[in-house]
Amino acid sequence: VVPSQRLVEDLEYYELAHKAAAASSVSKRLAMLAALASSCWVTTLTRYGKPFNPLLGETYEMVHQEGGFCVVSEQVSHHPPITALHVESDRWVFWEEYKLDIKFRGQWVKVLPTGLVHFMTKDDGYHYSWNKPHSTIHNVLFGTLWADHEGDVVVTCHSTGEKAVVHFVPYSKAKERYRELHGNVFDEKGEVRLFKYCTTTTYQWKHKHTNENTKIITTY
Repeated sequence: VVPSQRLVEDLEYYELAHKAAAASSVSKRLAMLAALASSCWVTTLTRYGKPFNPLLGETYEMVHQEGGFCVVSEQVSHHPPITALHVESDRWVFWEEYKLDIKFRGQWVKVLPTGLVHFMTKDDGYHYSWNKPHSTIHNVLFGTLWADHEGDVVVTCHSTGEKAVVHFVPYSKAKERYRELHGNVFDEKGEVRLFKYCTTTTYQWKHKHTNENTKIITTY
C-alpha cells in the first residue's frame, strides 16, 4: 500500500460523510464529522506497518460504486513527502493535504501530521476543516509494537464559528482507558451542545439538555 492509497482509508466509514451532509443542524453535522475524523484511527489498534516509499507524481484513483463517490490522490512532493487527496460525491466534497514530521527516540517514533482535512456540503456551501492527532509507535526496536495518539482534534465550521473538539489522551496519562475518546460540540458562543463518548468500537453522542444518546456508528 502506498501513501496515496492509504490516505483514502480516512473515508473507510464514508457513511458518516453522507450522514453529515444530510444532518438537520450544524451541531449534528459536527458530531458526524468528529466521528469521521476519529474513526480513521481504528486500524492503528492492530496495524503499524509503514507504507511503501512513494514516487513523485504517483496517483491513486477509485470510483466507489456502493458509497457513491470518486477518489483521486497524488504524491505531490517527495522531499518532504506530501500527499493530496480529493473525494467527491453528489452531496459533499472532501479533500486534504497530508505531510508529516517524524521524531525518533530509540524505542519509539512520534508521527506529527501537518495540514488540514476539509469537508464541504454542496447544498449550503458550508465549509468544515480539522487537524489530526499526533501518533506514537512504541517498541520499534524490540518488544511488541503498539500505538497511541494524543492531542485535540478540532472540527471547525468556518461558516458559523461552531466547532467540535475530540480529545485523544495517550497511554501515559489515561493508562488502560487510552482507547476511549471524549469530546464536545460547541455553538458559536462557546457553549456545549453535545457530549461525545467513544470506545474502540462505538461512537455515540449525548445531548446536553435531554441526555438523549445517539449512536452514530459501530466500527470493527
